[in-house]
Amino acid sequence: MGDWGVTPVTVGLLAAGIALTPVWARGRLRRDDPIVDLASLRRRTTAATHLTAVAAGFTGFMCFVVTSHALQADEPHGFGLSLTEAGVFMTPASMSFLLIGPVTSQLILRLGMRRTLMIGGTITAAGAIGIALDGTSLPALFVFSFVVFIGNGTLMSSLPVATAAYSDPQDIGSTNGVNALARTTGIAFASGVFALVVGSLATDAVAGVLAWTEGLSAVVAASIVGMCAITIPRRPRRDDASGSGSR
Repeated sequence: MGDWGVTPVTVGLLAAGIALTPVWARGRLRRDDPIVDLASLRRRTTAATHLTAVAAGFTGFMCFVVTSHALQADEPHGFGLSLTEAGVFMTPASMSFLLIGPVTSQLILRLGMRRTLMIGGTITAAGAIGIALDGTSLPALFVFSFVVFIGNGTLMSSLPVATAAYSDPQDIGSTNGVNALARTTGIAFASGVFALVVGSLATDAVAGVLAWTEGLSAVVAASIVGMCAITIPRRPRRDDASGSGSR
């Protein structure tokens, strides 16, 4: 148990954090200018953008960490690359974030926010499925990780615009703050799930690690598509930002 960091101290801190969460939330809701505006979660469309941020953070970080793990795992269970070689391998996919921003803005203008988010989720899910099914091939891992990062970059580029579009003007800053926190929450979940899978399957079982983690990522990314199709309106409406939840 100690190897996992599960001690009475960590369990106690976790329990204390859970117990204090309602107190913290009540304090945020009582303030007129909270740093974390939990009231935005009451609005259907804004809540959907926050859940999308959680999913985007999860899928993006999961692809990054599992790809890095597969590249550096010893052969024959991985590709046996050095840290530097793995970094060079992942650089093109990471740099895709710089290229996808302008493209995303054009997609939003031409297709609207809902379709752009759905496109990002679909691309991410397709790349994750590819890694889950054929990630033990180095060329396939390169291509599919690039696809995941393109899709994830589309989501990340869209989210600040979405939170602004579906928020009241005076709430844009605080709502974007909650959205950033949601992305970090998704990253934290991905880190925990990855550690759980690796610990359960053994570090050298790369094929199984890829299948479980990226299979789950594909499901999470696909849920973005469904959630946006149901929840996000075709055009931003100010009454939706004010809480009516109209479509």
